[in-house]
Amino acid sequence: ITCSDLPPDIGNVSRENLTTAPQVTEDGVDMNRVIANIERQMILQALTLKGGVKARAADLLGINRTTLVEKIKRLQMD
Repeated sequence: ITCSDLPPDIGNVSRENLTTAPQVTEDGVDMNRVIANIERQMILQALTLKGGVKARAADLLGINRTTLVEKIKRLQMD
């Protein structure tokens, strides 16, 4: 899975966007979607850095491998 596999609104998340909190406007924000997008991007980055090895990507993210696998399933990334 690479960024090009993702929809444009997810695939265009940059490192700057990851460190800048989304702005809440009068229209509101879908916080669950924002968090899911950030998780998705971070998982993709970790998997890319570790050559797709989930155990190593999980270590990089500071989570258990099983937690990473559950997140991948929940986020429909598999």
